[in-house]
Amino acid sequence: MKALYFFGLFLASVFLFHDAYAQNGRGREKKKARKEVADGKVTSKTQTVVAAVSKKQLKAEREALTALYHATDGDHWIYNANWLSDKPLEEWVGIRRENNGLLSIHLNGNGLKGSLPPAFFQVSTFENIFLFGNQLSGSLPAEIGECTGLKYLALSRNKLSGELPDCWQTLTELECLNLADNDFEGTFPASVCRLAHLSVLRICGNRFSGAFLPDLGDLEKLEELLIYDNQFSGQLPESLTQLAHLRIFMANDNRFTGDLPEHWGKMQRLEMLELQNNQLTGTLPASIGTLKKLWKIDMSGNRLTGQIPAEWTYMTALENLCLNDKQL
Repeated sequence: MKALYFFGLFLASVFLFHDAYAQNGRGREKKKARKEVADGKVTSKTQTVVAAVSKKQLKAEREALTALYHATDGDHWIYNANWLSDKPLEEWVGIRRENNGLLSIHLNGNGLKGSLPPAFFQVSTFENIFLFGNQLSGSLPAEIGECTGLKYLALSRNKLSGELPDCWQTLTELECLNLADNDFEGTFPASVCRLAHLSVLRICGNRFSGAFLPDLGDLEKLEELLIYDNQFSGQLPESLTQLAHLRIFMANDNRFTGDLPEHWGKMQRLEMLELQNNQLTGTLPASIGTLKKLWKIDMSGNRLTGQIPAEWTYMTALENLCLNDKQL
């Protein structure tokens, strides 16, 4: 039963957090390894990797995981087999040693309650942290900046709150950041724009406010940007239209104002554009009509004026167009 449960958790992790870029071969490899973790098995390949890990690293990882256990009521987690025991960390349920020697933590939907302890993030050898779907509360510690090996961070669907620390520039390997559906507030930190490998940014369903990342265009590898259901205001950043790899942009239900950026021609991979329920004004940019993969546009609930540009008739993939503004 435990194996099936954690196998299911892993599949959920893949669906929610890797769908934009995971390769089939890599997915099959992770599925097999994840089942071994859930079954409490450590393969000979894993044992070889562990043997190469230093005692100093193992000690730091054990202390960090122990801090997480105590801070989040580990005794009452749904599953906590082998935690705090003398067994190898790879046999603690939800923990996997990657081939590069770094650790992955899969504890999503496992009944974690309480605040994330600073000591948990004072380790540079965590590669993936999946803690979504729990009841974590409090703020995100500034020590997150010390977790320099991190690639994927998924903390969505918790009760986390407060302002985010502005220390993200040190997480140079980060590819996916998912903080959706919490209660974070304040200005979204500008240091996120220094994450050269970031491909997925999900911060929807919070209370972030103020202007949104003027230097957004620096995130050259960004493919998915979900910032809807916040309180962002001001104009959409002009640099948004420099994101040549962006496929999905959802910024609906905010407080954005002013005209839309004029030049969208570089965004040839864009498939979904949702800007409904803001306070946008001005006319519809003709250059959006050059986006051949765009199949959904929703700009309803704004104050846009003028005519639908003739160039929009060239969007052969367009299936869903919603404007619903009396001025158009």
